[in-house]
Amino acid sequence: MEYLSQISDFVFAVVAVFSSLVAYRGLGDWYRQLETQKKFEVAVNLLEVTTLLVSRIDAARNRYVEDIEISSTQKEYESYVNEFNNRYAPIWKALASFECNMIKAEILLGSSFKNNKEEVMECIHTLRQNVRSYLKDMEPEQEHKNTKKGLEEPRRIVFNFGEDDSFGDELNKPISSIKEDLKKIIKYK
Repeated sequence: MEYLSQISDFVFAVVAVFSSLVAYRGLGDWYRQLETQKKFEVAVNLLEVTTLLVSRIDAARNRYVEDIEISSTQKEYESYVNEFNNRYAPIWKALASFECNMIKAEILLGSSFKNNKEEVMECIHTLRQNVRSYLKDMEPEQEHKNTKKGLEEPRRIVFNFGEDDSFGDELNKPISSIKEDLKKIIKYK
C-alpha cells in the first residue's frame, strides 16, 4: 500500500512538471505570436501611412494652379496663398502620422528605417522651404521679385513636371526603400 501511495505521488509530480513545461512552452509561443502580430500591424500601418503621404504630396504638387501669373493685387495673392495652404495641409497631417508610425517601426522593427525617414523628412523640408520661397516671390509688394527664371528652381520642386521631376525622383528613393523593407516584413510574417 505504501508503494502505491509513493507511485501515485511520483506520477502526480511528473504530471505537474510536464504540465508546467507545456504551459511554459504555450506561453512562449503565445508571446511570440503576439510580438509577430504587433510587428505585422506596425508594418502594415506604416505602409498605409507612407502611401497616403506620397499621394498627398502628389496631389499638392499637381500643376493645375501653377500657371497663374505673379499676383498683381494683395487680394489675388492672399487667394493664392490660401489655395496653397489648402493643398498642403493634408501633407502636414499625413506627415505627423508618418513620423509617429516610423518611430513605432524603429522601436519594434529595428533602426533600419531611420536613414530613409531622415531622407523623406529632408525632402519634405525642401518642399516646404520652396513653397514659402515661391509664395514670397509671388507677393505683389515684394521689392526684389525674382524673375520667371529665378522662380524656376522653386517651381520645379513645388510642381510636378512629369518626366523631368527630379524632386519626385529624390523623394521616391527613400519611399521605395521603406516600402520594399515593409513588404519583406509583411510577407515574412
